[in-house]
Amino acid sequence: MTRQSLPSPEAIGALPRDGGPEFNRLIFESSPYLTQHARNPVNWYAWNKEAWDLARMLNKPVFLSVGYATCHWCHVMENECFADQEVADVLNKHFICIKVDREERPDLDEIYMTVTQLMTQQGGWPNSLWLLPDMRPWFAGTYFPKEDVAGRPGFLSVLDNLLHAWTEQPEEVEQQAVRLTRALHEMNQHQEREGESSLRQEVVDTALMRTLGSFDPQWGGQRGAPKFPPHHTMELWLQSVEKTGNMDHRNALTKTLHTMANGGMYDHVGGGFHRYSTDEEWRLPHFEKMLYDNAQLITVYSKAYALTKDERYQTIVSETIDWLCRDMMSPQGGFYSGLDADSEGEEGTYYIWSDSEGKSIAGDQYEQWAKYYDIRSDGNITDEATQQPIPSNVWFVQTYDAEIAAQLRPLKPLFLKERYKREAPFTDTKIIAAWNGLMIEALATAGSVFQKKEWIDQAVRTASWLRETMWVSDSLYRIVMNEKVSQKGYLDDYMSLAKGLLCLSELTQDSQWRDFAATLMDQANDRFKDDVNGGYYLSEDSHGGLLRPKDWTDKAEPNPNGVALQVLSKMGRIPEALDHIKAGAHWIETQSIAVLTTVSGLWDTLESVRINSKKDTSNLSEWRVVQYLEDGLDCVVEISLPKGSHVLASESGMVWTSEDAAIQIAPNYPSGKRLKVEYQDQAPSILEGTVQIPVTIKWAADCLELDQITITQTLNLCTETACQPAVQETVSLPTNKFLL
Repeated sequence: MTRQSLPSPEAIGALPRDGGPEFNRLIFESSPYLTQHARNPVNWYAWNKEAWDLARMLNKPVFLSVGYATCHWCHVMENECFADQEVADVLNKHFICIKVDREERPDLDEIYMTVTQLMTQQGGWPNSLWLLPDMRPWFAGTYFPKEDVAGRPGFLSVLDNLLHAWTEQPEEVEQQAVRLTRALHEMNQHQEREGESSLRQEVVDTALMRTLGSFDPQWGGQRGAPKFPPHHTMELWLQSVEKTGNMDHRNALTKTLHTMANGGMYDHVGGGFHRYSTDEEWRLPHFEKMLYDNAQLITVYSKAYALTKDERYQTIVSETIDWLCRDMMSPQGGFYSGLDADSEGEEGTYYIWSDSEGKSIAGDQYEQWAKYYDIRSDGNITDEATQQPIPSNVWFVQTYDAEIAAQLRPLKPLFLKERYKREAPFTDTKIIAAWNGLMIEALATAGSVFQKKEWIDQAVRTASWLRETMWVSDSLYRIVMNEKVSQKGYLDDYMSLAKGLLCLSELTQDSQWRDFAATLMDQANDRFKDDVNGGYYLSEDSHGGLLRPKDWTDKAEPNPNGVALQVLSKMGRIPEALDHIKAGAHWIETQSIAVLTTVSGLWDTLESVRINSKKDTSNLSEWRVVQYLEDGLDCVVEISLPKGSHVLASESGMVWTSEDAAIQIAPNYPSGKRLKVEYQDQAPSILEGTVQIPVTIKWAADCLELDQITITQTLNLCTETACQPAVQETVSLPTNKFLL
């Protein structure tokens, strides 16, 4: 459907509260997904107190529709149902109708998608649910056409049946709501096991074994269709190859990377990957493009190049970053959320080519281009919905040949120039903190692997802008839209950004990014940590008491509890990491294939524990009390760093802490020597070999009652090429000189 542009902000501000005759209440929202529905005849509300108060006052059921701005099937259902006056009349008379942007509200999306999966054993968007006025669900589905078709119930039929149940069978509606709510709570409870049963390498090995059990040896990825890019599986394979050299995992990784890059799911003209393939060969994509997919794939292809030195991976990374910086970046340096699949009222029109168009653009190279990219006069793809052949083509490489690819590369800008003449898909210019955290990690990783200073500079620019814009009054905000921040951050925002900042800090040796990551981690502990059962909730809100979601399962994005484990490991907070593993023991052990991000963090934690257990930390440092003060003491700590390792001469390299908040520890770091870092104008100072550091410790008066204080020392060791798992040790110091 062709959309009219929205009025100016001034014109919108002059509208009545209900939107007036042309609009509904969604006209006042900032979400592109919600404003896409602002002209629907449906009397939509956003998720807010007004809508729920009205539902309770009128005792009406709620129809909840969840989707996102670049969702093809959301557009289809809008066109068939929500833009239709007959459907709107039924909805407006009998229901309170609420629209939710899943990208703005991942907490609500998690709760109600789980409901749909419980009821239908499948999920997807648009997600359609019917709720009681107290938010409890009682029926759910996904896309519905307006009328009954081919065994699929139509939306009008569903509404009629649900209205009958609501009015004539209220007891059954209540019982269904009770059953669904109980199941929802049971799924949200992750029972803790006795001991540290999940802290075992066997858990990692089991997860890796299961990934190969579902591997498609011909086309890579998981067997069957549709085929999604297996981000988390490939990350774990990478870890396996790096740590063990496992050839089965290496082969599975490279097979998947090559076949994905060959397929139509990769945009050979403009760079970047589409959302998923509708077939097992990666040929016909679902054409939307999302930032979170491409950021994760940049990271994977970059790490794979570091292992294999396959030049094709560098091409994929370079083309994808070029596209993102060219078409998906705000002037300030933040990255937009996604590109729609649709343009000109059809899916994929922007990306497909007729044979005659190819002849016109490729010229003398037409035959070579057509043969290499499998271009056919009658087309090489089918319609996703009908499965009927259509006379259009996607570029699809059957057998990769580096020499031919290089010869045809000059054609790409010619096709891209022609593409830019077409009506472009809608760009969702919403900037999301979590997804930009993934992008910072991607740029930092790619910049390091390929020695691209401009990518590092962009990662720094994005991180700086995020901190300046989205970090407000000690809170991280999730959304920037039209230069305005909205929506307090969720767990994934804090964790993905923290991980990206740690990657940037490791690369640039700039302590400010590690410090900001530590601040985010501390705030996440205050806002999301489950102090009773361990782990982290996804949000601060329990949604009227219905549920406060906590999830360990990977989806298209890494599960934030798994990312939290990776962040804790990178920061050397191993006791916290071990507690986090214990909290998720049931999911890690029994559903390891669904929690690969957590398994990856588990492996990092195991590595840290192994290094600490093997290291003779008794010789790593020696503390000497120089003098006692009235409220503390002066010490010197002498540290012998392992050969080939260094630490930053700052709190990012070594830190001393005490569990007692009344004890303050102030080190006086020596100047050290300057480390040459290609990506920084101001090189950081590092310490090597045996160093002596003066440390002043002060305490409140009540600490004098203690015979001794315990200090935890954390050293973040680095080599010239990588940062290692943090090394920790504890030291006890007497508080009274007469105890010496």
